[in-house]
Amino acid sequence: MVMFIVLNNLIRNAYSFTYEGCVTITVDEDYIEIADSGVGIDTDKIQDVTKLHIKGAESQGYGIGLSIVERLCTRFNWKLHIESM
Repeated sequence: MVMFIVLNNLIRNAYSFTYEGCVTITVDEDYIEIADSGVGIDTDKIQDVTKLHIKGAESQGYGIGLSIVERLCTRFNWKLHIESM
């Protein structure tokens, strides 16, 4: 159930901000990667995206999804790496 919550939030975010292009999900023995060609995250905000109520200007949500993801990953010793190009 925890993995479902984490993946659901990450995949929903990827699709929500990809208006053109694609979302790619890679499942490997050691990791799961969700990549998209969406609008991206401003470099000055990348370190704050997992803080509570921090969200992009175009977001329709409440800014809690990535905060939940980070807390669950920390709790279960899963490494979370977020980057934007």
